[in-house]
Amino acid sequence: MLLTSTQVIYEALRDGEIAKAALDVTETEPLPEGHPLFTIDDERLILTPHIGTACLATRGFVFRQGFVFALSQPSSHVLLL
Repeated sequence: MLLTSTQVIYEALRDGEIAKAALDVTETEPLPEGHPLFTIDDERLILTPHIGTACLATRGFVFRQGFVFALSQPSSHVLLL
């Protein structure tokens, strides 16, 4: 995993230092209208609105991990909603 800023990613795409990028999280969410990333060609940049856990496989994994954690804790420390 690489942590960087949206400005650095924008500049790298603009200058051809990287060919493609996919972002699920940005410093400001949602990105403001007119943000430079919106000028990058759709075939080179995928922007999603912080929904990385939206697929069923990921949600299932997160649920299973949470369930395993909950079972390992004293019942007074767990709140299941």
